[in-house]
Amino acid sequence: MSDPSPIAHNASSQPGASASTAPSGPSFAAGGSLLRQMWNGALTNYLGAAIRLFKTIFLTRILLFNLGQDYYGFWTLLWSVFGYILLFELGFGKTVQKYAAESAATGERERFSRIVQAVLTSYLCIGAIVAILSLTGALFLPSLLKLPAGDHTYYQLTFLITGVGCAIVFPTGIVPEILTGLQRLHYRNWAIILNQIFELVGIWLIFQLGGSLLAVAAFVTLNNLTANAIMYAVIKRLLPWLRLRPAKVNRLVLKEIMSFSAFIYLMALCRLILHRTAPLIIGSMLSMAMVAIYQLGTRIPELMRMGTNQFQETLGPTAAMLHKAGRYGELQKLLLTSQRLSVFLGLTALAVFLPLGPAILKVWLHVEDATVTTIMTLMIFNALLFAAFRDAPREFLLMTGHHRLLASTAVVECVANLGLSILLAHRLGVVGVAHGALWSNAAVALFVFLPAAVRYAGIAFWRYLLHVYLPPLVTVLPILLAAWLLVSRVALESWNFPLIIVAMAVIGGACLVIGWFTCLQPPERQKILALAEKFRRRG
Repeated sequence: MSDPSPIAHNASSQPGASASTAPSGPSFAAGGSLLRQMWNGALTNYLGAAIRLFKTIFLTRILLFNLGQDYYGFWTLLWSVFGYILLFELGFGKTVQKYAAESAATGERERFSRIVQAVLTSYLCIGAIVAILSLTGALFLPSLLKLPAGDHTYYQLTFLITGVGCAIVFPTGIVPEILTGLQRLHYRNWAIILNQIFELVGIWLIFQLGGSLLAVAAFVTLNNLTANAIMYAVIKRLLPWLRLRPAKVNRLVLKEIMSFSAFIYLMALCRLILHRTAPLIIGSMLSMAMVAIYQLGTRIPELMRMGTNQFQETLGPTAAMLHKAGRYGELQKLLLTSQRLSVFLGLTALAVFLPLGPAILKVWLHVEDATVTTIMTLMIFNALLFAAFRDAPREFLLMTGHHRLLASTAVVECVANLGLSILLAHRLGVVGVAHGALWSNAAVALFVFLPAAVRYAGIAFWRYLLHVYLPPLVTVLPILLAAWLLVSRVALESWNFPLIIVAMAVIGGACLVIGWFTCLQPPERQKILALAEKFRRRG
C-alpha cells in the first residue's frame, strides 16, 4: 500500500472541503467552466505551437543563411545571455499567476490589485537595472567572449540594443502572466500568434531590404512591445477595475509575495543555468562556431518540446484554483489525466523525430554533421524525459504548496548538470555538454519527480504506471519500431522536403489516430469534440 496522499489528508482535515461543498466565491473573470477554459487554453496553445514551429523552421534558415555561422552563433548566444534577465524576475511571474487563479476563485479584488501593483513597480526597477547592466556588458564584451576577428564595435552595439530592448519589454511581461492566471490563455495565445507571424515576416523583410543584425534586434523589441500592448487592452476589458500602474510597495504585501516567489526565483535561477548556460560554457571553453553546432543540434528537440508542453501550461492555474477551492478529488484526477496525455505526446514526438531527425537536419538546415546528429539524439531523449516525468507533476506540485521540494530538487540538478557539462566538455567537447544535460535530467526525473507524482496522486505505484504509462507505450512503441525500420532503408541523400512532410504526417497521424481510442477516455474525447465544434461555429 502506498503512502497516504497529502492531498487526501488535507481534504479530510478541512471540514466541509469536498467537491460538492467547496467554496466557490464570486469569480471576477467569469466566462465558462474551469475545465472548458483549460481546454480552450490548451487548444490555442497548440495552435500557437504550430505557428511557432512554422516560424522556427523558416526563421532558423533565414538567420543562418543571411548571418553566417559566426553571427548566427552570436545571435543565439545573445538570447542565452539575456535569458538571464529572468533571474531578475524574482519568481514574480508565477506568483502573479497563482494569486490571479486564487483570487478568481475567491473574488478578492483588492488583494489582487495590491499584488499586481507591487510586482509592476518591482519590474520597472528591474528594467532600469537591466539597461545599466547591458551598457556595462557591451563595454567589456570583447574581453568576456572569444569574438571572431573583425569589428568588435558591431558586436558591442548589437549587444547593447538587444539588452536595452529587453529592459524596455521586461515590465510589460506582467500582462501575459495575469491572463494565464485567469485561465484566459486563448486571448494571450492569439496575441502571441500575431507576434510570431510578424516576427517571421519582419525579419525576412529586413534581410530582403539589406538590413543587418542590428535592425533585427530593434525590430524584435518593437514586435514584443506590440504583443504585450494587445494583451494589456484585453485585461482592461476583462478587469476594468484593475489598477495596472506602479505604486509604493507595501512591506506586508511584499512579504506575502516573497513567501512564494523566493522559491520560484531559486527554481528560475537553476532553470536558467540548466537551459541557458550551455552556450556560455561552449563559447568560453571552445568557440562561437561550436556554439552554433550545439544550437543546431538542439533545434529539433526544441520543436519536440514545443509540441509536448502546451497542455501543461494550462495545468498550473487550474490546479491552483482547484486546490484553493478544496476540490482535491478533481485535483488528483487532473494530475493523472494530464500526465497520461503528456507521456503520449512525448512518445509521439519521439516516434516522429528520432527516426527522421538526420533527414530533417539535411533538408531543413543543409546539415549532415555527425556531431550535430549526436547532440540532436541526446537532446531528443532529454526532451522525452521532461514530457514523460516532469512537466505535469511540476506544475501540479508548484501550485499546490510543494514549491520547497521543487526548489531543493532544482538546486541539486543545477549543480550536477553544471559540473557534468564542464567536466565532459573537457573530455568530449561540445557533445559532452549534451551528455551533462541528459544524465542529470534523467536522475531527477526517475528518482524525484516519478516518486513524488505517484505519492501525491494517492494511488499505488503499479496502478500509477498502468494508468499513466501503459496506454501510451502500447500505442506508440510499435509505430516507432516500424518507422525506424522503414526510414533506415531510405538513403539520406534521397530525402527531400515533400517526402519528410509525408513521413512525419504518416507517423504522427498513426500515433494520434490510434491514441485517440487508446490514450483518451470517452469523456475526454467528448470535451475535445465539443470544443472543436465550438471553434468551427465561431469560425
